[in-house]
Amino acid sequence: MGRVDARCVRPSAAAAAAPLPSPGGASRTVSQVLARTGLVLKRVLVADGDPAARRLLCTLLGLDKLGLLEARDGVDALAVARFERPEVAVLDLVPPPLGGLDVCRALRADAELASIKVVILSERDQPADRAAADIAGADAYLAKPYSPLALLDVVQRLSWG
Repeated sequence: MGRVDARCVRPSAAAAAAPLPSPGGASRTVSQVLARTGLVLKRVLVADGDPAARRLLCTLLGLDKLGLLEARDGVDALAVARFERPEVAVLDLVPPPLGGLDVCRALRADAELASIKVVILSERDQPADRAAADIAGADAYLAKPYSPLALLDVVQRLSWG
């Protein structure tokens, strides 16, 4: 089996909506092209307001050969989720203007996106913070600093069901 390229990509709203040209003049999205070729690539959305933290997460998750999508905040995360339909979203708890819990609630409220598994990453590790994530519908909560192996395990478990 060939090597899968798992670099982080952050499509702008315009780029995300732009269809890919294909033979015969028909246009398809990245997901449609992958589905047509039969290639199954589990996609993970990484949303963190800190560019260095996003790069680190993408590097770590890329080791597991996952298809990665990047968002700089919650607004971008929702736009990418609506277009690409990732299997898992790894969300920082508090990137302004829309935090991870807000994104999680929005995903759960949208019937087409409710099946996306959500991992919340946070510097907060109080029982009230974990309870808020549970109430919002998060599937997992990891406090920073988290173990890279624990994150990989959670994302793998959620993406492969």
